Amino acid sequence: MKFITGFTHGHETTVSTLRLWLVFFAFAGVAALLITALQRLDDLSRPTLPSAPTTASAPHDRPPMPHAALAPTFAAAAESLRTGRHAEAYGRFVTLAEEGDADAGRIALVMHRFGPAIFGSSWDASVEQIEEWTQWSEAAAQKELAQLRAAAHRTGTERQLAPCAAVARSR
Repeated sequence: MKFITGFTHGHETTVSTLRLWLVFFAFAGVAALLITALQRLDDLSRPTLPSAPTTASAPHDRPPMPHAALAPTFAAAAESLRTGRHAEAYGRFVTLAEEGDADAGRIALVMHRFGPAIFGSSWDASVEQIEEWTQWSEAAAQKELAQLRAAAHRTGTERQLAPCAAVARSR
């Protein structure tokens, strides 16, 4: 008789435990659905930036990245920078630079160099990264200056206002 009452009590405990787990998983599923719905709603409410080609050339030993793949990530990195999430932005720009985006390398170089003064933080970069980003920045600056000189020569004006690099990137 003791065996039967012990079995019945153990069975009731098992059923109670199973019910508790079922309730837990049901609420977890509902929470996951709500989080997914909120993320999709947030993605739909954000304006998308137009994609555009980079202004600087990628290094010669790497194939250029297709811009369709880079544009959303660059836009996300720029959005992180605009919204004050500087460490996140730096990480994204570094990742893009490692993939061959020269403009992202230029921004990462500026953030690394002036991080403590402008952003209140300093970020790590290897000597090789700094060298590569500096070369890209110099090459892009020379290319942009050559384009401005050619435009000034065509129009016959010595002094011409330079377009903002962000405008050039969005074209």
